[in-house]
Amino acid sequence: MLPFIGRQEKEEIILEGSFTPGQQTRWIFSHITPTHFRWRNLESSDNGTTWRIVQEMAAQRASSTNQL
Repeated sequence: MLPFIGRQEKEEIILEGSFTPGQQTRWIFSHITPTHFRWRNLESSDNGTTWRIVQEMAAQRASSTNQL
């Protein structure tokens, strides 16, 4: 479990935390619709002055046609 602090900025959900000394982590959920969203994992080692993208994902809800 990772403890994040979350907030909404306009149409994005931003989660921030620090799990490694000297490094900040930011997860950004954007382009959120009932069927899609985009997720980015960013890291900063200079106290948030600059950020680099570590991971990025575009997600789509699976079809519900094969329900049990």
